[in-house]
Amino acid sequence: MFVRFEVDAFIPTATGSGTSGDAAMDNIIDSFGAASLTSFASQTEHGLAVQHGGSEIASSQIVELTTRTVRNKNQDWMEHYCQLFFSQTAFHFLAFHDNGWFEQVEKRDLSSSEDFKRAESSAQDHMKVLLNALGIIRKMVMAQGKEGRLSLICDGGVLKVYEREDEEGLLPEPVMRLFARSEVL
Repeated sequence: MFVRFEVDAFIPTATGSGTSGDAAMDNIIDSFGAASLTSFASQTEHGLAVQHGGSEIASSQIVELTTRTVRNKNQDWMEHYCQLFFSQTAFHFLAFHDNGWFEQVEKRDLSSSEDFKRAESSAQDHMKVLLNALGIIRKMVMAQGKEGRLSLICDGGVLKVYEREDEEGLLPEPVMRLFARSEVL
């Protein structure tokens, strides 16, 4: 199972990633200087290339950015709770705009936000259902073995599992080997 999320921003620290001041500007300028418009897809056998760059950012520095119009200042924390929980996002910045002009930014540390804690409490029953569903899906996948091919489809609000008839995977075998692990999860 592959899981990903996108990071909107991060809070710089005095050391390591996100160095402040002139050093940070130098890093940004150096990054632009090293940037290339060359296509990397042709450099690999299956069109997949890994380009290493930048620096690691600790999860404790990650920021989720959200915008709202000043006419609708209500933030539905339940709408965003699962995303923020699974990505382990540390901070949430909510910016309010009036016809595109930003006027106010509310910055929250999610570890101490009362709004987020209330959403967490309200979400517990939903999280238990999700945990149960993920456990069932995991058992089904494990029962299929390494060569199994399953598809999860949400049809009319009902999650259905289908065994795929074709033997072909969605990723080429050399790419799948990149994710091979010696231990079973």
